[in-house]
Amino acid sequence: MGRRRGCSQPQWEMVPELAMRGLLLAVVAPILPALLSGQGPDDDNEESWTEWAAKTSVYGLAAPIPLARDIVPVVGRKLAGDRSYGYRFSRIQGLRESLERVSGDVRKAAEGRETKRATRNTLEAAGYMTGLVPGQGAASAQFFVDVLAGDTQPQDMGDWWQGV
Repeated sequence: MGRRRGCSQPQWEMVPELAMRGLLLAVVAPILPALLSGQGPDDDNEESWTEWAAKTSVYGLAAPIPLARDIVPVVGRKLAGDRSYGYRFSRIQGLRESLERVSGDVRKAAEGRETKRATRNTLEAAGYMTGLVPGQGAASAQFFVDVLAGDTQPQDMGDWWQGV
């Protein structure tokens, strides 16, 4: 009978296949969907393709790990000097931030100053209080309010799609 290989002996012929699988999981899996959905590197940003691909790969590696999937992109963006949206550990924190923004909007309105996102902020605060966080719905409502007020003038269907 032939000798069976146990798990303790390395199977060197599998190294190239394992390396390719690792490359697919670490690099191709997070980058390809981002490119196909139009979320590639910004032309306006000085970020190179290599830097963008590296960050996207790191974010992809952190994606299956609880807490890391939320914290790694925030920390990475902050370190790179990009816009960061922070991290909320609980809905209560989101409610607090929303109420703070609504309070600021109320103060501005009382002083006769213009508010930028009062509709969105109010809908988000109501959502946090009811447990039905509207997120995208609040952003879309704010877009329609901005269009009706004349603050935003969409030029084509692409602008409408992006706004909604």
